[in-house]
Amino acid sequence: MNIGASSFALGQFKDAYEAYRTAAGIDGNDAQTQFSLGATLDKLDRAGEAVLAYRRALEIKPDHVPAMEALGLALFKLKRYQEAVDAFEQLKVYRPDARTYNYIGECLLESGRAAESIDAFNTAIGYSPDLDKARFNLGRAYIQAGNTDLATAQYNLLRDAKSEYADRLLVLLKP
Repeated sequence: MNIGASSFALGQFKDAYEAYRTAAGIDGNDAQTQFSLGATLDKLDRAGEAVLAYRRALEIKPDHVPAMEALGLALFKLKRYQEAVDAFEQLKVYRPDARTYNYIGECLLESGRAAESIDAFNTAIGYSPDLDKARFNLGRAYIQAGNTDLATAQYNLLRDAKSEYADRLLVLLKP
């Protein structure tokens, strides 16, 4: 595990993978080993295999919050949006915060469920009004739902906050 952690920290992901794989062979029932293996696989752009490692970590330790989050992100990367929503819904039980609701909203938006994503993004903003990414995503959702007035309101808030997301939303509003 220490060799894997050191290699990972140095950006030597192939070496980290080998070390974590060896550690998993020694003790396959350690949630942290499985999680670390998954994180390394993610860095190697092997999201499908990472999903399996994160799921193994959660089988061993069902309340492993970092594994829940990483599982959802890996599933999102694979465009398995409903499975990602399910992972983030589980995460919401342990960490009901702005980031979690933003993740849920992104999954819903990407799967064409703009109205549901609007609720998730509004909840995220309720937890953290300064989470510009959620406000940007809320603007995107309003555009997808056909409400450019509310999307423009989000743009104005981002612009006034001098957020990097303001121009990104403006490009979507006025392509």
